[in-house]
Amino acid sequence: MTRGLTAFLAGVIFAVGLGVARLTLPQTIQGGLDFFGAWDPRMFVSLFTGMAVFAIFRLLVARRTAPLLADRFRLPQPGWPTPRMLVGATLFGAAWGFSGICPGPSLVSALTSFPVAAFAVAMLIGVFAYERGLAKR
Repeated sequence: MTRGLTAFLAGVIFAVGLGVARLTLPQTIQGGLDFFGAWDPRMFVSLFTGMAVFAIFRLLVARRTAPLLADRFRLPQPGWPTPRMLVGATLFGAAWGFSGICPGPSLVSALTSFPVAAFAVAMLIGVFAYERGLAKR
């Protein structure tokens, strides 16, 4: 129960942060990638702020012998990242950059925009298809 509530609260905080930074809007993402036009630094300010918060908490966590809500720390193993992960990350980044829609914020924005709702439905169908087919291999 505690882990689920913690995960939910972390998701809410993340969603609110994306909304405040206007990262749920495709034009903000595309503006952040338009280095030679109407560049909008908001996306990078959010990125570097998140990295700074992570770095601070990472230092605090490094002093602990065990996590608060798990029996042990789970860190990347040798052989990580795999080529499959790198291809997936590349496809994710390219799709995000071209469309301006990130999967997480699309679930929030789907409530107010039909094109984003269509994207979210297609994304969920793709996730379902992957889980049913490719992930089993």
